[in-house]
Amino acid sequence: MKKHLNPKLTEHIKTFVKLVQHKLGAVSKAYWELSPEKRYRIRLALFAFGILVLGFASIDVGSPVIELYSPEFNSAQQEFLLTHQTVKILTQNSSLTNLLADAKITQDAAANRLRNLGFADSDILSLERSGKTSPNLLMRSPLKGVVVKRNVEPGAIVGSGEPLVFLADPKALWFTGNVFEQDARLIERGQRMRIHLEAYPDREIIVQVNYVSPTVDAQSRGIMIRADINNTDGSLRPDMFANAKLQIGTTQAIVVPQTAIVRDKEAIYAFVRTGPENYRRIMVKGFDFDGKRFAITEGVEPNTELLVKGAVLLNERFTKQE
Repeated sequence: MKKHLNPKLTEHIKTFVKLVQHKLGAVSKAYWELSPEKRYRIRLALFAFGILVLGFASIDVGSPVIELYSPEFNSAQQEFLLTHQTVKILTQNSSLTNLLADAKITQDAAANRLRNLGFADSDILSLERSGKTSPNLLMRSPLKGVVVKRNVEPGAIVGSGEPLVFLADPKALWFTGNVFEQDARLIERGQRMRIHLEAYPDREIIVQVNYVSPTVDAQSRGIMIRADINNTDGSLRPDMFANAKLQIGTTQAIVVPQTAIVRDKEAIYAFVRTGPENYRRIMVKGFDFDGKRFAITEGVEPNTELLVKGAVLLNERFTKQE
């Protein structure tokens, strides 16, 4: 189609094929790493006696986090003390070795019951030494970090299985992002990902994908991927906006400026110069290469003269004549 364009407003390039890295984009945020072992859950209904830390308070390993009450705490401690006393008596009598072995198994089972209720090994050792039970239990932090969230207040009755407190290490963050479902076949664990945060535009963080969701989000139609971010210097913050490029391999492509590409609804077009004032609009396929350039994988042949300046104006003229 013949189209007259002001030469001062146009620019053309001769296309050629090159080998490029194929990358998928993912835009999201940095998040607290809240793996299951960093959530305090309980296995029975109980009473929250006291909250010992505030939200986002710093904590050390072993710091008391929450004080709980349940009648089962007392009965479990009594059971352990009874088995401990039995083992102690049998140990002093060398003729009862068979009974001693059974008693130690029973004691280990009683200790495991306490652990399942939330007792730390240090709490069990203190109980063993003092021989005194307590109706309350101090749940202690297993890590050095911060209290991200708490779900209970003093005096609340908490049901079995409910998370009480969320703890996190600020030096370990997650990046989670979504890729389109049509790209599901291209993503897998172990792929390298380059992350850029808006707060640090000149900084690049290289990580590896360690989780790919087995399901597709019903609303966004995206597949969630995740990677660990090392934040040892503490400069990164949860909820910082980030974008990432997931390297999925290499491919042959024609790399052109983004100004050569016109997006119209779901279609992507480029304009090939077929004569001094003649252009042909063609549909192309490809992917964003680096924000400033687009990698064309289908639709344009090498040694083609492509319009890279004035494409939007020319597309408006094509659209009006359709």
